[in-house]
Amino acid sequence: MSEFTQPSVSRGAVVISIVAQLTFFLALIASGAIAWYKQDYTLITAMAGVAATNATTIVGYWCGSSSGSAHKTELLTNLANQNRRNP
Repeated sequence: MSEFTQPSVSRGAVVISIVAQLTFFLALIASGAIAWYKQDYTLITAMAGVAATNATTIVGYWCGSSSGSAHKTELLTNLANQNRRNP
């Protein structure tokens, strides 16, 4: 029951994810402005690929194996602590 009352995600990790997304989004906008000004869309294509990869990595972390592994470790630690208290 205690696993639902305590947040399992640290605020620092969320903040870092948001900052990373915003940074790449701003870089995408800036490179789009440069590409529009120079009429050369190679840079915007590359930045769109980088931004998509970054977003995929962040979503993969929160929904994928890293998140599951952290949750599993937390559950095992809680179980071990319960066994120590109730032999």
